[in-house]
Amino acid sequence: LGIENEVQVRGSCHLSRGDLAYNITQCDLKNFAIIKEDSSIGYGFEIVSKPATFEYHKTAWDLFFTNTAKYLRSYRDSTTGLHIHVNQSALSKSAVGRIWLFINADVNKSFIDAISGRAETSYCRRKKDPKYSDLNRSRDRGAFHYYCESSPTHEFRCFSGNVKKESFFKTLEFVVSLCHYASNECSNINPNYLDFCNYVKSKHFEYPYLFNWLIDRGYLKHLGRLKQKTKFYLDKEIIKQKRRNKKCV
Repeated sequence: LGIENEVQVRGSCHLSRGDLAYNITQCDLKNFAIIKEDSSIGYGFEIVSKPATFEYHKTAWDLFFTNTAKYLRSYRDSTTGLHIHVNQSALSKSAVGRIWLFINADVNKSFIDAISGRAETSYCRRKKDPKYSDLNRSRDRGAFHYYCESSPTHEFRCFSGNVKKESFFKTLEFVVSLCHYASNECSNINPNYLDFCNYVKSKHFEYPYLFNWLIDRGYLKHLGRLKQKTKFYLDKEIIKQKRRNKKCV
């Protein structure tokens, strides 16, 4: 997985954009991310991670959310997005087709809008009435942009940028769980969000942030009264990560 998170500096922040970029690259995400400029963002930048496993991402971002994230904003801004890349080699062609159909299917529109934090924009187009035969003609800036040029990845582009820990990991878990769902359990016929939600419920220990979000939004109410997860990723992993990094002053 590789992550591109577009952010802007809060108006109330007393630090400069350069100061924040330095904190991120030299402390919060040291040796794990770079900062890129993007003319469409405004007074902000793009945080680009190295490729890493889902397990590694779970703890690598911890200091960022503790330190620098509070000086940034992203979610309510129309120009910032959160893009998540997945290795092409991780997915079969049929799984790629199921993901593309799931993201674009009319029956899933309100669910995708909700989990993305935004509706369709020019940066993340969707295909109306999608069919598998349309797959090879819908590459340009799609909400699910597959076979990226000059990159061995598929790119999820539908999400709003995010600097809130719970929402960030909910989004990351959605991508990972959807990839597994499309590879193993998703139907070729009418892949819909209700079946996907049931799948996440069965794997709730693996996707706690996503599971809690589904409960909050009422997507699992048909399964009766469910309790939210209170423990998330392994504490010992977070402790190890904090020991490897010094907190920025």
